[in-house]
Amino acid sequence: MKSFIKTIASFAVLLTMAGCKNSIVGTHQMAGTMEEPLPSCVIPDSILDIRLTRQPMAKYNAKTGDVWLTTSAMEGTGVHVDWLHQIRFGEDNKAFVKAEVNPYDVQQDLLKRLRYTIESETITLYDGEQQLATVTNTVTDMGGFDDEQPLWIGEQLYYDVSGDEPMVVFVPGVKYTTGLVLFYDDMPELTAPITIDENGKFIIHEISVKVAPSIDVSEEMAFEGVNNYCHSAYDWSAAKDNPDIMYLTMGEETDSAYQLVFRSYTGAFVHFYVDKSSGTTRIVEKVPSLNVEEEAGTIDLFDYLEKQE
Repeated sequence: MKSFIKTIASFAVLLTMAGCKNSIVGTHQMAGTMEEPLPSCVIPDSILDIRLTRQPMAKYNAKTGDVWLTTSAMEGTGVHVDWLHQIRFGEDNKAFVKAEVNPYDVQQDLLKRLRYTIESETITLYDGEQQLATVTNTVTDMGGFDDEQPLWIGEQLYYDVSGDEPMVVFVPGVKYTTGLVLFYDDMPELTAPITIDENGKFIIHEISVKVAPSIDVSEEMAFEGVNNYCHSAYDWSAAKDNPDIMYLTMGEETDSAYQLVFRSYTGAFVHFYVDKSSGTTRIVEKVPSLNVEEEAGTIDLFDYLEKQE
């Protein structure tokens, strides 16, 4: 409750969009409990960042009149657990919490549905009878798996509220008998839509593997980003009198990447390989006269799409 009170003030701008005027005075209602009043809080003139953890913390759905709000129940190194709050507006724009979703209850619901099989180094996850993912066990033997309670989600559960409906996102772990080691590192992120009925009961729908959104990088974007990087990373003073001594050109293109080649005034060449779906750019430095080729790391193309000052 204290976490919610502190957080709701941070999202006064979103509540203003939903119709709240000068203050938030409403009621707090958890499913199956009595209502209790929310304290008044003055709406700030502006908010710098509507974010407390790694997800946007609130989303107003104009179609339903709901504000979906997440607050952190637990956070630390390798740990992230969220609460989900459904906020609605009553008479005179009074805000109240229609329902809250306890992460422990979500965890227990998911554990009833999930199961796994293991064969040699291969672990397969299922939602009931539906296969979700197959992963390879890279953890050394810790005395075998805990057959009594093999799966665990206690430290990896949060929400994505950026879409039309909240999505619960979680990483299942497999318990080992020795030391209760949680096998998170090799597991995929799983996600599912979550809804709340009029009685405040949550429903978790079909579980699937969370897929990172694809980013389409155009040839123009690749050239602009790499060109900006080259002008920020290399000394172009030698090219003032002789512009042809330093230049950037497009190289060969594959189905997955663009290649760009930068020529330095020293005669060295730097090859940039831009991933079309992510913008991750691998850098390879080459000196043909010395037959030298060296990996020089990676950059994020999107860090250089706005010209560096």
